[in-house]
Amino acid sequence: MAVLLASILPPDISLVVIEDEQNSDIEPAGHAITIDCESIFHKMIGLSDLELILSCDGNLSLGTQFSGWQGDESHFLSAPSGKLPGINGVAFHHIVLRAAMARGEPEKLPEIFSSFRFAAQAASAGKLTHGSSDPQSPRTMLRPRMSLDAGLYTRLLKEKALAAMTFEHHQAQITGIKTAHDSDHIRQVVLSSGQQLEANLFVDVSGALASKSSDDHSVSILPFDRMISGQSQRSDKDYHPVPIARALSDEVVFETALRNSDCKTLVYDSTRLNDQQARARFGDQGASLLLSHLSQHRILKPWSANIVRAGLAAGSLGPHLSADIRLLHQQAITLSGLIPISENMNVEADEYNRLNAIAFDQLRDFYLLPFVLNKRPDDLWKKMRDVDLPESMQIRLAQFESRGRFVTFDGEAFEEQEWVDMMIGFGRIPGRHDPMAQTIDMAQVGQSLGRMVDAFKQTIDAMPTHRAYMDQLVTVATKDQQSGNSTS
Repeated sequence: MAVLLASILPPDISLVVIEDEQNSDIEPAGHAITIDCESIFHKMIGLSDLELILSCDGNLSLGTQFSGWQGDESHFLSAPSGKLPGINGVAFHHIVLRAAMARGEPEKLPEIFSSFRFAAQAASAGKLTHGSSDPQSPRTMLRPRMSLDAGLYTRLLKEKALAAMTFEHHQAQITGIKTAHDSDHIRQVVLSSGQQLEANLFVDVSGALASKSSDDHSVSILPFDRMISGQSQRSDKDYHPVPIARALSDEVVFETALRNSDCKTLVYDSTRLNDQQARARFGDQGASLLLSHLSQHRILKPWSANIVRAGLAAGSLGPHLSADIRLLHQQAITLSGLIPISENMNVEADEYNRLNAIAFDQLRDFYLLPFVLNKRPDDLWKKMRDVDLPESMQIRLAQFESRGRFVTFDGEAFEEQEWVDMMIGFGRIPGRHDPMAQTIDMAQVGQSLGRMVDAFKQTIDAMPTHRAYMDQLVTVATKDQQSGNSTS
């Protein structure tokens, strides 16, 4: 947050940063975060993907492997991609659904559809490259994501912010708050050093200014309330092509391979597992393990009076999708667009709160999707299938199951194709296809689809392996860094 504000504030607005090293506004060390390549946030602060890879033990991937979510031996690879081309205005999955229904085997839709998921096939084959600008190439469908060491990422952002030297920096704790008379407006904060600082606007990313809020709204749908994480070095420098989300009877384990190390996070229900049992299931990470509380909640009005809450102070979803860091990035971008401000901040506050609610709800829905679509037989997982879902998710699932329609809302955070792929991959078969699919000559389409599958195979065969491509990227980035050039 600070690094972006420092880069965009006009000269007549001063920024003061109070850093409490005992608290962190993103995941602690031992975690990995996975975010989109070429993110808007990183572009705004002048950080390239290659610089992030070099500085944060970064690794690219084309998707996430969901293991055990439909039974112990099940596997589904979720891979973001461009939208599959429709025919005569008919969405691609409706054409495949018609073919499956014509064969009297609608339940085979996931299997048939998987042949046309280019990014997932490339990831499964252990291949990797960036997308292509050539509209004729299947590589236009690739959307690599970047996994980073969260501790190194935090350090890099701090170093970048301090290097700019455009703000006043204090390392201290806030020990007191002074508000204006008969108002919620904060006038001053008192630091552990004894200093008293005044400001017109306060941005809270740790909860130090508003640890308790009357509009803190729980959105807990999942039963997990504890989290344990750890990191280990990898001597052979071999790594998984994609992160893994592994569903087990009482817990979920997220495994992310960075370039030179492995990160693992286990989330669990403390009424079913105590911390000692969770440590035992985690493995032999020993003293490096970090235990923390996990909750799903958000502040309904994160900007009130002259306090803007962001990061964990505004809400949390959890480690899946690196949702909390995604929200923090979006909050920083939103706030940067609302400054400069006047002393009357009501309009800006309302807009920030509106956009934050949209971003949170969009992330929440996709976050919940694999949990509510699971097919595990365990009691814990059965209960997740029966939870009361947000209205937006109810609409999406009902419309897709009924007629294969994907319903969109404002501020979509994930591409329609990624939603469709996961719903089909997790076994949600629409009850009927688009009636317009009946107008399509399936014999002719079948030939086109065959050529598409062949083109996918040829392209994947020609792609470099995951390890070879990462080595190539690191070599280029290192040479640029040593020659003094900026990486891009």
